[in-house]
Amino acid sequence: MTIEDSKIEIGQKTYDLRNKKDMDALIKYAIKKVFLMPKVLPTISRIILYFSLATIFALTAGILLSIILHDWLWFSRFGSVCVIIAIVLIFFDVSDYYDNKIRAIQRTYVFMIEVLKGNLEKIKSDSRLPDEVKEECANTINEAINTASKSSESADNVDVRQEQYLEKRRLRYCEAAILLIGTFVWGFGDLLGRLY
Repeated sequence: MTIEDSKIEIGQKTYDLRNKKDMDALIKYAIKKVFLMPKVLPTISRIILYFSLATIFALTAGILLSIILHDWLWFSRFGSVCVIIAIVLIFFDVSDYYDNKIRAIQRTYVFMIEVLKGNLEKIKSDSRLPDEVKEECANTINEAINTASKSSESADNVDVRQEQYLEKRRLRYCEAAILLIGTFVWGFGDLLGRLY
């Protein structure tokens, strides 16, 4: 980004700060692309749902295949697939990924605030810009700073941390349940054929 003669160049596009249409386009671009961080992260609850559905699908496939082939060893084999699903869930430790993603977004917000403050000072000290343009840019940048500050603070909220703790706990219970069910089916699934 460069500022020259009341023009700001971002990428391949140049915005003239004296032109109202360019100013509006710059503000929309800034809010859309720079100042607003993506707020959608895969939640741990959604991950639990996906892995639970994968487990249910594996067990159902094992039961159906066992009924069709009249061989309950297939159900036992699909129990091992459930164990693999649990190991994948444990190995990738999704909760740490989630925490790291939140920390990265917080660092981005802090960095963004510093950059915005620096740009605000440059715009205020630029004597070539009309006062009206300076004021409009300053208002836009201050709004962006406030948005970034609120977003950064919300991730440090005690309620958010408590909710994260509870979700991690649910994830651990889900891992244990999938692992136990898979191990049980793997070990004793073929015995269901004697009942059927």
